[in-house]
Amino acid sequence: MVRKAAVLSGLVLLVACGGGEKKRHSEFVGAVTLGDTARVRQLLEADPLLITAVDETNGRFVRPLHEAIRNRNVPMVRLLLDKGVAPNSPEADGLTPVRQWLRTDRNPEILDLLAARKADLEAPDAFGRHLLHQVVEMKDVPELVDLFLDHGAKVDPRDAEGLTPLLAAAASGSHHTAAPLCARGADLTARTSAGDDAARLVERAKGSGEGEAAKRFFGPDGGCAQLGALFRKSGPILEPTRRAIVYDSDCLSGDMYACGELGSQYDRGEGVPVDLLKAVELFTKACQAGRSWSCGKLAYRLENGRGTPRDILGAVTLYRKACEGHEGWCCNNLGILYEQGDGVRKDAEKAVTYYRMGCSSGDFGACASLGHAYATGEGVPRDLGAARVLLEKACAGKDVHGCRWLAELQGPRAAGP
Repeated sequence: MVRKAAVLSGLVLLVACGGGEKKRHSEFVGAVTLGDTARVRQLLEADPLLITAVDETNGRFVRPLHEAIRNRNVPMVRLLLDKGVAPNSPEADGLTPVRQWLRTDRNPEILDLLAARKADLEAPDAFGRHLLHQVVEMKDVPELVDLFLDHGAKVDPRDAEGLTPLLAAAASGSHHTAAPLCARGADLTARTSAGDDAARLVERAKGSGEGEAAKRFFGPDGGCAQLGALFRKSGPILEPTRRAIVYDSDCLSGDMYACGELGSQYDRGEGVPVDLLKAVELFTKACQAGRSWSCGKLAYRLENGRGTPRDILGAVTLYRKACEGHEGWCCNNLGILYEQGDGVRKDAEKAVTYYRMGCSSGDFGACASLGHAYATGEGVPRDLGAARVLLEKACAGKDVHGCRWLAELQGPRAAGP
């Protein structure tokens, strides 16, 4: 009878201890959830084994590191890793901390911390897919591919169907995301277990919405092949050069946005040699296809004789077209021409009309110009209250002229963004 009582007493104690452990784990994970770093430190000092804690209350299975990542709490992630929390321990669904990171806002600083603590960037999931496979399926996130490759992820791992990340990108028609892989030496000749290469996979992915652009990019002389050849010749490729090659491929496929962006790169010499004539050619092509932003860029070059003979009337026509396309900065530039009478008849009222259109389109420079007009009474009845509101808005948007004119309006009181 005494022995039976002792056994029962031991069982009660064991259950009580188990219950106490669950409570401590729940409290610890709760402190992580709340972002209470002081409490987390205090609990770990009292019980260092809490670094292995799992909150299993109410049928949950929550690890503290996952919870900190879910809450995008960089200091908490750093604290937990510094205290020895394992960077690879999964939750009940097999989700590792890195895969949890991919499901949140993907703050690069958190991945840096995980990678520095040897988080596994190669571990495949239940379907044999590596993290890079998952990333390329997200589409249009080349910066994430760069991030994983920078941290040592392999460029050509294969999943259960023999797909490399490059082939997975081709299968989803996601050529922008594939660009970093091409630029890091990914095998463009790779084939799946079924024998399909990138070109074949792209052909099947036509419904992805990228169509001809992706087909050209993965083709024999396309952007991916060019990036690969450049990598083999010169090693790592700078991002502006990579971007220019992608834009060139897309522009040839009829993507007018890409034509305009490539024109900007030629204008500034980013990733390509400065070529003002080429820039004008590309802006013209995109403008003729209805890209308002490119019309504005072309107008600016016509106004200033940059890469083409000066043509104010041509600039006015294109600025007006771009302004009507809600390019606020073009409305402002057009207003300035009318305010100053540069190549057109001076017309302060027309200038104010364009400033108002530009400010309504969200351009802070146009808001500053409109505010200045109200302050001086040029083209509109003088209204210092309206001037102050507009100049404060422009200054808050860090427009230099807006801040200067606001300071002048306020007198001795200084204004700043």
